[in-house]
Amino acid sequence: MTEVAQDLAPGGYVYLEVPDIRDFEFLPPDHDRFLMQHLSIFSDKTLTRTCKKAEYNVLEIDSQTTLRSKRNLVALLQSSAN
Repeated sequence: MTEVAQDLAPGGYVYLEVPDIRDFEFLPPDHDRFLMQHLSIFSDKTLTRTCKKAEYNVLEIDSQTTLRSKRNLVALLQSSAN
């Protein structure tokens, strides 16, 4: 995320979508939702903390349900670089 920020214009925006950790509560234990393709798993709090650490302003984070009934966190970020 830090490397992406370096490529943004000052005040540039990033749209981010990641799996929501809350899916652990609803998906069967043998589901492949959180296998190797996802190196990190986030809650809204950990996603916010990660984005702020990478020096983004977090404008909005929301949880959405996909057409396949999976939960994702979507975030709108803005580069905090001037």
